[in-house]
Amino acid sequence: MLLAKRNLKLLNGLINHKRIANAYLFSGPIGSFLKKSAEYFVLGVNCTHFTDSPCYKCVNCETVSQKKAVDYYLLDIEGKIKIEKIREIQDFVKYGPAIANYLFVVINNVQNFTREAANAFLKTLEEPLKGVTFILLTHNEKDVLTTIKSRCQKIDLVSISNQELKGYLASKPKEETAAWLEKCLNDDFLLKCFLETDVLPELDEYITYDEFRALDKFSRLGYAHKLALYSKQQIELYFNLWLKSIFRKIEEVSVKDQENIEMIIENMAKLKYNINLKLNLESLFLKL
Repeated sequence: MLLAKRNLKLLNGLINHKRIANAYLFSGPIGSFLKKSAEYFVLGVNCTHFTDSPCYKCVNCETVSQKKAVDYYLLDIEGKIKIEKIREIQDFVKYGPAIANYLFVVINNVQNFTREAANAFLKTLEEPLKGVTFILLTHNEKDVLTTIKSRCQKIDLVSISNQELKGYLASKPKEETAAWLEKCLNDDFLLKCFLETDVLPELDEYITYDEFRALDKFSRLGYAHKLALYSKQQIELYFNLWLKSIFRKIEEVSVKDQENIEMIIENMAKLKYNINLKLNLESLFLKL
């Protein structure tokens, strides 16, 4: 599993300690692979043959890896996490683990709890069930409610190093690294985004910020219609790449670029909500 060596050492220490907490908060930047780290921890704790790593062969390892474990729940959705999902989780955990030693609930993007969801979840944390452990994930720890953070054991993870990243890629068969890798091999942020989410890059439709600025209005509308077919996560990635390219030439950034930065960031925030993607992108692209 692709994880930074420092993170592996930290996770192995937690697993070998044997005293598993009721709740953890895993936080870190892009490239810290929070979901992969959580999965590794779940595998390690419930693995029947754990030594320096999970065996990936026992029943517990196989069912978690295949997302079929009865004692494992992953909540990973875009946008706000509403109270209905918390009630679903409460119902899932009420009888504790069925087969494994621990029942794990992993919740990604915990900073996106609605107020009602956060209050309901706090009650669950305040009344821990034996054998039930929550792993909360966030790239934005500052946006997580203090009351939730205070009830979790905080685990700070680091981004994988460029050397570790390139070593991993070099170990893969050439057919697995494919043509897309050639386009993003020298862009660490791009690589980490894709490896973090297990989503292969749809770079065929990606154009740089400067290339976009050279398009006429008709072409910009056409590009908006193409991107509207992609996931919000993919669009957010493209915007991040545009921002990165602007910041690289920070000394040359014009007033127009500064205005565009603000509009792009504002638009990225809107992606978290239920919006009409096509209309939103059309409006933005005609203003940029």
